[in-house]
Amino acid sequence: MKINFHIEDGKITEENRVLMEEKLNKLKRFMKIEPLIIDLYITDEADKANDGGVDHSVRLSAQFGKEQIFIEKVDSEVMRAFAHCYKKMEIALEKYHEKMVDWK
Repeated sequence: MKINFHIEDGKITEENRVLMEEKLNKLKRFMKIEPLIIDLYITDEADKANDGGVDHSVRLSAQFGKEQIFIEKVDSEVMRAFAHCYKKMEIALEKYHEKMVDWK
C-alpha cells in the first residue's frame, strides 16, 4: 500500500499527518491481493472563495487495479473533513471487498 500526501496552500501539523497516515493504513485490510494507492489532497479554500471563511478541501482517492474511488469534503476543520472522507472511503472499500468475495 502506498499513501501520497498532496498539500496545497494548507498546513497540517506533523501530529495530524501521522494520525491521518495511521488511519489510512487501516484501509489495506480490504485489499489483500491488489495493491492499493491512496492519494490525499488537502487544499486551503479560504483564498479562493474570498468570503472570509477558513475552508479546507480534503480529497481522498483510492486506486486499485482498474478501479478508482474518489471522495471530497469541504469543511472549516481539516480533521473533520478528513474523518468524513475516511469513513466514506472505508464504506466504499468494504462494499467492493464484499462484492469481490461474493463474486469468487
